[in-house]
Amino acid sequence: MDMLRQPKTWMMLLGVIFGSRVEAQPSVPVWIVGEDPAVWFESIGDVTSAADGSILVADPAAARVAVLSAEGEFMRWLGRSGQGPGEFGSVSGIVSRGDTVTVFDAALQRTASFLLDGTHLETRRVSQRGSRRVGLVLPMAGGAELRTTLSQFVRGQGEHAPMETIYVERGTGAVDSLASIRTSGAMWGNRDAEVPWGVMESGFGKAGDWATPDDSTVVIADGYLARVVWFRVRSGAVVRLTEVELPRAPSTVTPSDLEALEDSLRARRSGTLPRRLDIQAPPFWSVATGALADPRGGVWVRVSPPSEEREEWLAVVESGVRDSLELPPGFELRLVTDGLLVGRSADSLDVVRLVAYRRGGEG
Repeated sequence: MDMLRQPKTWMMLLGVIFGSRVEAQPSVPVWIVGEDPAVWFESIGDVTSAADGSILVADPAAARVAVLSAEGEFMRWLGRSGQGPGEFGSVSGIVSRGDTVTVFDAALQRTASFLLDGTHLETRRVSQRGSRRVGLVLPMAGGAELRTTLSQFVRGQGEHAPMETIYVERGTGAVDSLASIRTSGAMWGNRDAEVPWGVMESGFGKAGDWATPDDSTVVIADGYLARVVWFRVRSGAVVRLTEVELPRAPSTVTPSDLEALEDSLRARRSGTLPRRLDIQAPPFWSVATGALADPRGGVWVRVSPPSEEREEWLAVVESGVRDSLELPPGFELRLVTDGLLVGRSADSLDVVRLVAYRRGGEG
């Protein structure tokens, strides 16, 4: 294994090379939600915060959204599973503006808006361009919308199939494509026939991610090119502002990595797979597998693959890398607030919980 793929090694070098601070690792949770059967998460997806400090938690498996106080107190559920007004086929993303919460439903291709007190305001269909289904719609300044497409796998199309496209649709109708990001999925199939086939998680990490620090800025973290790029959304155009290089280069996926992936697949599906497998996997171990907006400025970029027990994140601003942080084992960061790090955790029985740690001060 590459030395810089090992935990802590490259993070120690980061402080020397870039002069950034290695932030103290959080250890004691401030609060935990999900231990009480009255507030039970079947899953935890998107997590965001509202203007009043409330925390909104998507539960995609249960098709609903939890509203918590900033102290982790459960307040109420928004929506439920169904196809009627204010109901969801899925919960793909949450957007909070003022006292209004808009939930995107990729399964039904529509949005539902609520007040924070639970009042349902409206449910509306999402317009679609071409044949690709919309993954998320995020309102931006000047009447523009940031949109993503749902990734899909089509056997035989190689690495061009499992892509999520991020683009801005301006009020004028013009479309600016910002990035196409390969998922972390690997397609497998019978090398000698068209069937059977399926998709599995590779563990190599998605090729990048995006975040919106405000309603006129989009930041794209590219895990194959090892860079973070800032865009400004204006009424007349989308302007590329600057980019920051990440201190870690992606590693090429090796034949040994693919063999380990196939061994893992065969161990889970013993006796049901063909003798000769064709696996279409990501070409690299990504070094930008997640991105979250930071209310203190800039974004946090996850530089560790999902197969690592401890997530490693960098705080990146337009002038460069500011901080680095290694999180507790099994903790998956989903939201950064001014005072908290909020994320998903699960116990040995796979009971899902939302956990918050106190965030360290600025360096």
